[in-house]
Amino acid sequence: MQQKDVLLPDGFEFSKLDAEKDATLVNETWTIATAPDVRNTKSKIVHLPNVAVRRKEDGKLVAFVMLFSFGALNHVYTLPEFRHKGIGTAVQDKMFQTLIAMGICPYWYSAKLMEEVVAVGVAKSEEKMPGRKILRHPDSDEPVIYDCLTFMRR
Repeated sequence: MQQKDVLLPDGFEFSKLDAEKDATLVNETWTIATAPDVRNTKSKIVHLPNVAVRRKEDGKLVAFVMLFSFGALNHVYTLPEFRHKGIGTAVQDKMFQTLIAMGICPYWYSAKLMEEVVAVGVAKSEEKMPGRKILRHPDSDEPVIYDCLTFMRR
């Protein structure tokens, strides 16, 4: 992965998320986030690794990925009008390279509510990205989908 030259289509460039400029859009595109979650989104942008892709002509944010505080990839997203150009794969691969260079083993999971998205993603991953490992149940060979809970101290 570290030797892979991660390329973007012409007219796009890698960047970082900006907490003040990008947090609201990032938060709005996350289906399980609520308006107050923007504070958490800003904190993740400021304190954790992230990768963004912007359109060169105007700096418009078109794709991004962040980390959860426990190290999993969080909210890999490409704006709908920029999908099917390889930008989502590129932003994810660039994040993998960033994390590996930091000595962090990249991983991600998907919530149960994203099961349909995961099914499509698994098929595409296996078809387009040989070498990526999909965690599968040993009995059924189905992709393993995680439902994660967060516990907070009161």
